Amino acid sequence: MMTDRPHLREIAGLVGILPGYHGTDGEWHETSAATYEALLAALGVDASSEASAQRAIGEAYGGVLDNDDADPAGRACYAVDDAVGDRRVFGVGANLYSMRSDSGCGIGDIASLNELIDLASASDASFAGINPLCAIDERRGDGSPYFPISRLFGSWVYIDVESVPELAACGDAAAVLQSEPWRRRASAGRAAARIDWREVLALKRAVLEPLHRCLRPGSARRDQFEQFRRKQGACLTDFATYCAIAEGEAGAESDWRRWPVELQDPQSASVRAFREENLERVEFYEFLQFELDRQLAAAAQRARESGLELGIYGDLPVGVAPGGSDVWAQREQFVDGVTIGAPPDAYAEQGQDWGIVPLDPRALDRPGNHWQQMLDRNMEHCGVLRIDHAMGVVRQYWIPAGRPAIEGAYVRYPTSAMLRALADASRRNECVVVAEDLGTVPPGFRERLERWRILRHHVLYFERDGEAFAGPDRYAAPALVAANTHDLAPLEGYWAGTDLELRMAGGTLDGSRIDELRAERARDTAALRDALRREGVVAEGWQPTEPLELSAAVYAFLARAPSRLLSVALDDLADEREQINVPAGADPDRPSWCRRMHCSLSDLRDDPRLESALARIRLERSRADGDGRHRQA
Repeated sequence: MMTDRPHLREIAGLVGILPGYHGTDGEWHETSAATYEALLAALGVDASSEASAQRAIGEAYGGVLDNDDADPAGRACYAVDDAVGDRRVFGVGANLYSMRSDSGCGIGDIASLNELIDLASASDASFAGINPLCAIDERRGDGSPYFPISRLFGSWVYIDVESVPELAACGDAAAVLQSEPWRRRASAGRAAARIDWREVLALKRAVLEPLHRCLRPGSARRDQFEQFRRKQGACLTDFATYCAIAEGEAGAESDWRRWPVELQDPQSASVRAFREENLERVEFYEFLQFELDRQLAAAAQRARESGLELGIYGDLPVGVAPGGSDVWAQREQFVDGVTIGAPPDAYAEQGQDWGIVPLDPRALDRPGNHWQQMLDRNMEHCGVLRIDHAMGVVRQYWIPAGRPAIEGAYVRYPTSAMLRALADASRRNECVVVAEDLGTVPPGFRERLERWRILRHHVLYFERDGEAFAGPDRYAAPALVAANTHDLAPLEGYWAGTDLELRMAGGTLDGSRIDELRAERARDTAALRDALRREGVVAEGWQPTEPLELSAAVYAFLARAPSRLLSVALDDLADEREQINVPAGADPDRPSWCRRMHCSLSDLRDDPRLESALARIRLERSRADGDGRHRQA
């Protein structure tokens, strides 16, 4: 207890640092004086002593945040009813990069997204779900879509190089694609069990560079490119300049904080000089964003024309890398000296430090702030957008630099202002919003989501009634329901306990507890089997004889929920066992964000068991509409 630091507590309260939180264990965890001081210092407030804290209060520090509980004014977010009426619908979701294809070079890209859209359409689904496509530093080697360098621009590794319009008239690019070394390396990538992000980057760059050189002056494509550049303005120029500096002048270093000091300020004379001297290279990175945007727009149109009323279901990461382009170009919008994470819970007993930098809550009332820009950019081609760790509009768990995650604290955010911006962007782009509300949830948060017409995010593994699994009737109607997430095991892996082995190999699980946790998982799978039996989707004594039988039963169970949206994971339909990410650690031999699906979508599509499973899901969803068939909008 800090009875001797009243001024420290007062200034912390004014700034928005919370005195503590109730963890998932139900216990109260109090913010320490050291954490208060470190977080205040990151916000530019000296509270190292009671005297300095008192001076900060006396200077009337303007840090009080608008965190009121105001109701939305004027239609809230774009509602799911606006797109699909009162129906309960489903979609198919995938980790796009993990998808296998009979073409390409070892990663799922926009060509794979089009395949996913076609599968969803043939299954009478209403959306195709994918991971965030935000720009990442692929050279890091892990490819995490939740550690982006920018949330304003995309990762060009997803460009389908064989669909770039310039290819038809670009002999140099065609020669690369047809060369024996490129084809051999691409074939090896397609066959590999894991993505080699650096190799994929090199293969795609070898084709995209000559394609850019074939963007002819005076052509219709050149005119479209120039229109794109004008629309994106200085943001695009800054992003492309960052990319060009990172690959060359800075010695292939993507963290701007390690660049020569004269390049760390995007407005400096040195940066302007670099841009002038490297116009073609800067334009190359602008071209990549232009083509990626074109391909995403075409995929979104394909989805709508194929009957997917909700089109593409996208995902928005909670933050950006501190050394990335967004922070470099808009430093005044972010807080230095802290990172975002999560307090301890059952999946990470020491808490999690995600290494991403938070938006400065004091900057969120400025016109055209980063939050507003980011929402529009990510909703532009999506009919649904999931907000990762959506509790961040109320509070975020800040960890002082150099401190363990357990020493963090929650900081308040201007909730109403952020929700108003979210609702405005949602209506402007006709995009339904889903809030990931898992983990330590602030009181009243879920009720607030409903008032703003934001869907909750139910996950089967967490929906319990004591030790039993809750029945589908216990799920909320204004929600998306799923069996799992990218951080959790696919159904087959959950049933087999594969995730426990991965956590132990990755060092996030004490090996002495493995027998205890295996026994607990056995009870969990028995409880899940009981829930399926109670609901009547399996018979007494049922045991799955093959993985897809398990997935079909679980999704038939979830399809009966009143929740408006159901996301069916492609990993579950494909009998995958390994989760794509092991939070807070991974086996070096099985790194996160690199696992590829073991079969291609064309192979999966030819499996009659898949159509049987999807037909069962479709039937259960349509029964919920009351007329025994899946009605079309």
